[in-house]
Amino acid sequence: YEETFRLQTSYTLMLSETGEGRRLEGRPLHRVQMSANYHHPKHKFGATLRGVAQLRRTYYTDNVQTTAGALYQLDARIYARFLDEIEVFAGADNIVDAGDGFTALQPRTFYAGVRARY
Repeated sequence: YEETFRLQTSYTLMLSETGEGRRLEGRPLHRVQMSANYHHPKHKFGATLRGVAQLRRTYYTDNVQTTAGALYQLDARIYARFLDEIEVFAGADNIVDAGDGFTALQPRTFYAGVRARY
């Protein structure tokens, strides 16, 4: 087994409109997602970092169009395995505490745990 590093990225252009030609509410025009994963099997350690950017989101209040600012999310997770059956992990979701009056996102959250396999 060799250590691995994987970088993934995606871009989405959402040209979505209603039948009346209005942009669909809450859909970002541009969405970029990136993730980086590292795994070291010899030391049984790994980490993941994930980021998402949502740009130019349109909303309507009393038929007035509003363009909301960009949202940037960042999540991280690390883990270590012991005896091939036990994994200890910790992470944080929405590290930058993204969110605004238009978008309901889970607030910044930290977690840790132990997983056992048998």
